[in-house]
Amino acid sequence: MRPRIIGTAGHVDHGKTSLIRALTGIDADRLPEEKERGMTIDLGFAYLDLPQVGRVSIVDVPGHERFLSNMLAGALGVELAILCVAADEGVKPQTIEHAQILDLLPVHGIVVALTRSDRADEAQIEAARFAVTELLSSTRFAGCPLIETSTATGSGFDELRSSLDSALQSFEPGKSGTWYLPIDRVFVAKGHGTVVTGTLCRGEVAPGAEAILMPGSVRVRVRALQSHGETLDSAAACCRLGLNLAGVEAEQLERGQIVGAQNVVFESRVFDARVRFVGEAKHGMVVRVAVGTAEESGKMFLSEVEPELVQIRLDKPIAIVEGQAVIIRALSTLELIAGGLVTNPVARARRKGQPVTPAGQTVDEQILMLIASKPFGMTSEAICREMGQSAQQLGGVFETLLKEKKAVSFAGTWVTTASALETLKQALIALQELHAKEPKTPWQRPETVAEKVGIPWRGKVLDRLFARAALMGKVVVAEGGVRLTGFTVQLADRQSQLLARVLEALEVEKVNVPGVREIAEKLRIPSQAVEEILKLGEVAGQTVRVTPEIYYTKRQMAAIISAAQELGGKGPFSAAQFKEHLQTSRKYAIPLLEYLDSIKVTHRRDDLRVTEPNR
Repeated sequence: MRPRIIGTAGHVDHGKTSLIRALTGIDADRLPEEKERGMTIDLGFAYLDLPQVGRVSIVDVPGHERFLSNMLAGALGVELAILCVAADEGVKPQTIEHAQILDLLPVHGIVVALTRSDRADEAQIEAARFAVTELLSSTRFAGCPLIETSTATGSGFDELRSSLDSALQSFEPGKSGTWYLPIDRVFVAKGHGTVVTGTLCRGEVAPGAEAILMPGSVRVRVRALQSHGETLDSAAACCRLGLNLAGVEAEQLERGQIVGAQNVVFESRVFDARVRFVGEAKHGMVVRVAVGTAEESGKMFLSEVEPELVQIRLDKPIAIVEGQAVIIRALSTLELIAGGLVTNPVARARRKGQPVTPAGQTVDEQILMLIASKPFGMTSEAICREMGQSAQQLGGVFETLLKEKKAVSFAGTWVTTASALETLKQALIALQELHAKEPKTPWQRPETVAEKVGIPWRGKVLDRLFARAALMGKVVVAEGGVRLTGFTVQLADRQSQLLARVLEALEVEKVNVPGVREIAEKLRIPSQAVEEILKLGEVAGQTVRVTPEIYYTKRQMAAIISAAQELGGKGPFSAAQFKEHLQTSRKYAIPLLEYLDSIKVTHRRDDLRVTEPNR
């Protein structure tokens, strides 16, 4: 049978230790001070043999609020809890707090023991039942068994044992995976050396296992295993276990450390967790955090991206494992704030609006998360510094990100594809607004567009952004700047008159149009003026630029496209056939074919062209 583990919970002096003694015959109070004061201060341990599930380990936890950290160290690992409530007193502050904590932890269920029932009359018992039922009604444990017990008379314990046995049968024991054990006790066994105890939280371990101790990165070896006085050949998850360790002195160890297999346990000050809030949470608030058997102060940072995720930055590093339960309390008041599971044991510090780093990331996922944390990306050099690797080492990763279209590079500045699209979207909106404000300005400077929406890129990085937009057909880029595709400039009267004269000069020929210099000579105006008005005509939607020297009117180009489609309708054609079909020379035929390729009227297939049907 697989080992099982249960724990107690409840208000101070509500009979938890007495109940365990009556159940098991074992006194879980092990410290002289506990026996003297009659109050559990630290964790106590016992075991119970049940008919169906076999041997069950029991962790007795303190109920006094001053020893809540010890309670958490014991509770973070139990499968089933016995919530003790004195029948003659009912629900008390620590009853409520312990119930909340159990509801936040991955505890499968609880059984309520109404202790000291011999001291209470029927009215008190009924009141206690009602109060407990009301308390648990809003938790996962609503409808759990509630059993009246008395250590004085022995009543209720057969029913309690049966209820525990049934409850433990209702869910699967143990957890698969690689083993680790949070340490809750350390001592020296005469003739054996250093011994640590705790709950084996996952997997299996056997004598001879090599392990790592965190914090500290101390390499140790498991000499022997023992559980409740019995030496074991191996142990599985949920077993209360003592490990005899070689390679470390007891003075080097303390509660809160974790011993486990390599690459499972981490030493960390910053981690992410997915939690459920039960108290008031504030961004950056100072908190007390319990993970495993460790407890440390630090700060909690919220996430606007995923509200159920928090980042904890501790004052000191602790040992931590992905998937461990975590309880968060306010440092000043010790009020319970939240509880949940560790999602990323070693996280990068982030801002409130940044996404949280998920656990188990590959290198490319880490880089993707890293650049996603920067709205306008990071340079290759900055990424390499952050990752602690060279550009050569990360070269393959960068290629993968590009190939899978997860990120893009603008002249060495990396951004996620989503960020690039959002940046481009904002740039296009800004460009549209500038066109509306300055309808007579044909081109806008890329820097002007960037400044309008707070894009910090300049030079080659900005040029690459608009070059990508041009490839997408969103903008037109030229030496004069950038404009939206389809933007029509408003011409002044003098510009309109000059453009009309130039268009008239172009339309003298159908294909063999005069060049810029020829038009300038014919109209007796400077070549620069002709060039500028032709560019304006392009923005105004009246001319089409094929080369810096060759322009056509929209009407001429429509006729050329029609002629190309007519030729393509007969099958693939060569440049010579196209030249002959248009009755022109190579001077015009080759640039025209290249232009038609660029606007996807024609498609090159080796030395031939084809056209798309119905275009």
